[in-house]
Amino acid sequence: TRVLYISPLRALAFDVEKNLRAPLTGIRLAAERLGVPHVEPTIAMRTGDTPALERQRLVRKPPHILVTTPESLYLMLTSVKGRAALRKTETIIVDEIHASLRKSLKTFMQNKPNTRVLGLTATPYNPELASYFTNIVNVVSMKDLVSDGFLVPFRVFVATEVDTEGVKVTAGEWQKDELEKRSLKVVGDVVSDYVKIAHEVWGKPKKTIVFSSGVA
Repeated sequence: TRVLYISPLRALAFDVEKNLRAPLTGIRLAAERLGVPHVEPTIAMRTGDTPALERQRLVRKPPHILVTTPESLYLMLTSVKGRAALRKTETIIVDEIHASLRKSLKTFMQNKPNTRVLGLTATPYNPELASYFTNIVNVVSMKDLVSDGFLVPFRVFVATEVDTEGVKVTAGEWQKDELEKRSLKVVGDVVSDYVKIAHEVWGKPKKTIVFSSGVA
């Protein structure tokens, strides 16, 4: 296996595996049309649902690209044949790296210092990730997505900084009415607060994407 793609979500792993096949088929057809020699990479997926016969085939004849989950990777690394199937891995891509950095994956990466490792995450500012990654690459910004038409313009309803000094605390929680006076509009029951804001801004409910940069 030359490329190892790891995803903590099986549904996402299925999507990646499926979406890889179409472009690779397109490359093969283009190569045939142009008369260019081409070897089409093989793809396989290993999850907890993979039948035993298929798992045996994967280690007996490893694919060029393997899509798997952290749990399945751990099981492969506990067997001699599984480790042998990953011996020639050149690139490791880890989706949701902040949730996938398990001990088995750390050990695997440490034992392959010359392997390229690409971690994908929407929350990169995790101190633990600094031990394994030297660069943070922002692929695209929210501003770019809006200007290119992929996202509608967004509005910020929550103050980015709130002075909580002197706010009364009841049962370990800041009092909601006190926080609201300091412009922190979304507190407590987040869903009802967003519905209330939607009514105030648009007059009636609309399909809305809510992105929370952090929770406390």
